[in-house]
Amino acid sequence: LPFIVFFLVHDIVKLRSGVVGRIPDIVVWPASEDQVVEIIEGAKKYDVAIIPIGGGTSVSGALECPKYEARSICSLDMSIMNKIIYIDEENLLCRAQATFFLLLNEKGFTCGHEPDSVEFSTLGGWVATRASGMKKNKYGNIEDLLVHVTLITPQGYIRRQCQVPRMSSGPDLHQVVLGSEGILGVVTEATIKIFPKPEVKKYGSLIFPTFRHGVNFFREVARQHCECASLRLVDNEQFSMGQAMKIDDG
Repeated sequence: LPFIVFFLVHDIVKLRSGVVGRIPDIVVWPASEDQVVEIIEGAKKYDVAIIPIGGGTSVSGALECPKYEARSICSLDMSIMNKIIYIDEENLLCRAQATFFLLLNEKGFTCGHEPDSVEFSTLGGWVATRASGMKKNKYGNIEDLLVHVTLITPQGYIRRQCQVPRMSSGPDLHQVVLGSEGILGVVTEATIKIFPKPEVKKYGSLIFPTFRHGVNFFREVARQHCECASLRLVDNEQFSMGQAMKIDDG
């Protein structure tokens, strides 16, 4: 993918309203793991705070520069590191850099992980925020898909030499990295489970007389183990809001 800069709605609103807040003192774009290591070593030497950034959706506000941080702040933009390292078609695994996304589809595979921010969010961000997606019924959450992860910290690398889905010896370091929100280090690459792209996608909708009827329907679907890849129940207010925000193609 080409180098892309995304401007988010909340950033635009802040700029237009003049309420910008603190911004990074420096922004860097590493192109390799070695460069990430060098940047982190330099930040450690000169006491600089680092905020890793992937797609920049920042639903949790984790990319905001702390107002009272006394140190200089470096924004570590991972957007250049967006390559697929390999696809193992026999074992259905994909090893990719931190900001790969959508490239799998071009090669006939999917990881099935589709959060609401799927157009902009990235693999490293999914791991760092322990993300969930709309198709988790079929494919699972990111912790179910993760096979291996590389985390670069001020003390060095955290990675396993054996890239297998499960190991019974020792603590599971993945559980430390998942949801760490960038406070422990920088996710540079990960290996995840992949699946052949479905040949057919079918969509449908049902209207229930009350919201409670919809909840009961979901429970019955779960009891019978016939979950679709994605199910969503919305009330009238949410549905009306969604319709009002649709783009007019005409």
